[in-house]
Amino acid sequence: MHGILQNPLYDGRMIYGRLTYRKNPENGKRELRTVPPEKWVHVEVPEWRIIPTDLWKTVQKMRSEHAAHGPHAARRPRHLLSGLLRCGACGGACTMRSCDRLGCVSHREKGTCDNKRTITLVDLERRVLSGLKERLLAPELFAEFAEEYRAELQRIRTSHSERLTMVDRQLLNTLQRIDRIVNAIAEGTSSQALKAKLKNLEAEKNRLETEQRETAGIPEVVELHPNLPELYRLRVADLESTLRHSPVERAAACQILRQLIEGIVVYPGEGRGETLIEVTGSIAAILEMACQAPKIQTPNRSVGMVVPRGGIEPPTRGFN
Repeated sequence: MHGILQNPLYDGRMIYGRLTYRKNPENGKRELRTVPPEKWVHVEVPEWRIIPTDLWKTVQKMRSEHAAHGPHAARRPRHLLSGLLRCGACGGACTMRSCDRLGCVSHREKGTCDNKRTITLVDLERRVLSGLKERLLAPELFAEFAEEYRAELQRIRTSHSERLTMVDRQLLNTLQRIDRIVNAIAEGTSSQALKAKLKNLEAEKNRLETEQRETAGIPEVVELHPNLPELYRLRVADLESTLRHSPVERAAACQILRQLIEGIVVYPGEGRGETLIEVTGSIAAILEMACQAPKIQTPNRSVGMVVPRGGIEPPTRGFN
């Protein structure tokens, strides 16, 4: 598989001259040497192409994005919620205590935490997935967020406009100062100090023009569709059903669902064996999945909920 992903023949290209042999003057033996990539010879052979060019480019882009991560970072989590759980009593990690139960690592291995409650993996995943569907983008929370979202983007738009106005004013002032120095030089008034000042103003002009181009487009306020909560719930339900499919489909669904969750905290409840689960979700990831569109600019917000043993309670806190 690794050879297929790197073989340009699948994209209809042959590459010559990657290697060369040179004679070692000291021992007379031929030695293999690598030729720099910029000196390779590329020949198009479209009749040999068996993979669409767009697909090839997409794969190469994915390879380059993952190249910076080592094998450990690229390793898939063993369970849907692996690495996302924290103990509500001490803040430490919660991991598998047996084949099907999770608990606080500090309580078991160090004895520094009093939280001895455990929860089955099946119960944990069921409650978290139920909470993802029903609470993380509930209509009342969505209405609150939509109001904050519009206010925040309007603030960004206003700040952006003010910055652009200031840059325009500074650029105009700099151009006027340059004109005055140029006119003075043209009239015969010239000195080293004046030329140095002109050079500095030219550099400032270039900087301001670059900033002006970068801030030219004022971000628009995108209106959130009122039906997003229902779209989000249906998509989470589809992902939940996909978890029961093939291992490849389950892995893909797990990756998407994990992106919706910023963290999970497990608290000991008051009743015997009772646990409370607080899930913090990423609003940006939630809205992106609901819209099924490129990422939209959203305020840096998250939403939390508590999922008790017997069902789902209203969230104990709103946006953080």
